[in-house]
Amino acid sequence: MRTPRSIATLVLVVAALVIGSVGVSTAAAPVTKAVVKKISKKVATKVVKQQAPELSVAHADTADTADSATTAADSGTVGGLDAAALQSKVFHHVLDVRPAAATNFYSFPGVPAGTYLVSYTIRTTNSAAGATLTCQVPYLPGTMTTATASATSAGTTTTINATALISVGGPPTISCSVDTGTYTISGAANVVDLIRIDTLVTGSVSD
Repeated sequence: MRTPRSIATLVLVVAALVIGSVGVSTAAAPVTKAVVKKISKKVATKVVKQQAPELSVAHADTADTADSATTAADSGTVGGLDAAALQSKVFHHVLDVRPAAATNFYSFPGVPAGTYLVSYTIRTTNSAAGATLTCQVPYLPGTMTTATASATSAGTTTTINATALISVGGPPTISCSVDTGTYTISGAANVVDLIRIDTLVTGSVSD
């Protein structure tokens, strides 16, 4: 395989031969610099075209790895997370209407372990006037996690709202109960939203 240096040398040799032949055959006419340049360009173009299939580029120190990064295995991730994991996810749940009961549990099996900003709005109709409704999340049988989002409201018709940061080891469950009588969820705007938090930075509050 020929290298660019050998091709260049060949071009110069051929050009010299051409110039020599021109000098011999056209002794009566002077060989000007323009004539030499024109002839050399034609010869060089012809030689390069003929040798093109065999040309190669000199080896670089990093040529063997130029087409791959040292972190090629992780090139499709950021901090070990793929594109899907980097998207902000909101787990939105609409609570279903159930028969009247003193206590209900609502679970969210599609929510993986992690830290979440949870908020919910629940409206109920209570069988007993002055009944107190209490809801909290997460509720995991046998254990309570880092924080709870709880709220209490009293009356025949109650509406409660709560927001908090929670940390769960698995799918959370929200529990709602009344201290007397039973209740049913009323209306369609009974929702629980969980937003995944990857990094929690605790700040300070100043005056």
